[in-house]
This record gives sequence, C-alpha cells and structure tokens, in this order.
Amino acid sequence: LILSHLAPEENIDVCFRVVGIEEPEAHLHPHLQKHLANNIEQINASRDDLQIILTSHSTHITSSLNTDNMVILYKNGADVKKHYITDGFKDDKKGKHHRHYLEKYLDATNSSMFYARRIILVEGIAEQILVPVLFNLTYGRTLDSIGCNVINVNGVAFKHFLEIIKNGYFIKCAVLTDGDEGKRTENRATNLKKDYEKPYRNIKVSINKETFEKEIIEAN
Repeated sequence: LILSHLAPEENIDVCFRVVGIEEPEAHLHPHLQKHLANNIEQINASRDDLQIILTSHSTHITSSLNTDNMVILYKNGADVKKHYITDGFKDDKKGKHHRHYLEKYLDATNSSMFYARRIILVEGIAEQILVPVLFNLTYGRTLDSIGCNVINVNGVAFKHFLEIIKNGYFIKCAVLTDGDEGKRTENRATNLKKDYEKPYRNIKVSINKETFEKEIIEAN
C-alpha cells in the first residue's frame, strides 16, 4: 500500500523523500517477497528523488535486489560496522564480470552467505552434502549452530566470492578445492592459495591431492 502511493502523480500533495521499511517478510509468502523486491527495484530505477531503506533477513528479498545497494551491518566487538557487498569492485571489465556472475548466482539459497558468521566454499554437491555430516560426527554439533554455511559454487568459480571476502566482509571463509594434479588446471588451486590465503588472514584454502571423493575413499 505504501509503495502504491510512491508512484509519481501530478495530483499528489505529499512528496516522500525517504521511506523506511522494516523486515517486510514477516507476513509475506516467498513469492510476494520477491514481488515486493522487484517493485522496489523498479521504483529505485525510475526515481532519483526518493531513497528507500529496507532492512531484511529474507534471502528471497536480498537475492532480488541490486547488489550495489546492499549493505551488511555486523558487530565487531562493541562496534556496529557496515560493508557494501560490492565494496572494492572496480568499475572495469574485471569488476563488472564479478558483479554479473554474483547477480546471476546469488539465488535464495546462496545469498544465505550474507547472514552467516563463517562460510565454506566447495566445488560440488558431494562436498555440500558430506561436509556438514562430517563436521557433526567430529564435533557433535551442526554447522548451523555456529553460524556456518556451506556454499556450493558449482565448479571452481571461487574468485567471485573471495573478492567479496577480501574487500572487507568480516566473516571467516574456508575453500575446499581439488588439486587436479596432472591436469591442465593443476596450478589453479595453488594460485588461489597464493592470491587469497597468504594476503588475507580470514581466508583459508585447503587443497585435495586429487578430488574430494578420492580422498574420502582413501581415508576409508
């Protein structure tokens, strides 16, 4: 109802400059949450005299919004800090490539990484299924209980996500990737470790000798 009154009309007496919406997902079905987010994006694109500030814990809403406008608020000790998702992304070909990939990939499942305290990036479905089980068997608790998400990047496109982490996002990030020994891409994993683990303390890259599945079998 509020949004319907924001449409520019000549006969409107009141002109809104700032509109705040707090957690609209509380009473909305996921389909309507996405519908709301799309409406907000349309208004944002069509008007330059209006600022909409929306707070949300809904992955359905956040996955439908422009990543350039998304800010994460988090506590660091006693301080509350902020981090724009695309902080540090340059407006060049490389930066645009990162943005394009993330906007395509961050669906309601994967955008849950923005609500986590820690994330584990993995290559495929085997790791996505087994890593939480192995953690539970080893430590007697779930990854969810420590605010950790396993994110399946469906391949080896780790750099897009690590660019977010290295540019100031506060969470700890682990990467589990295959070594691909003897293949054309065998240097990929070691380069990832060199580029992201050594310079950034909150990133850890763990490399399987060959593949995750073979290591599971060898470990019996």
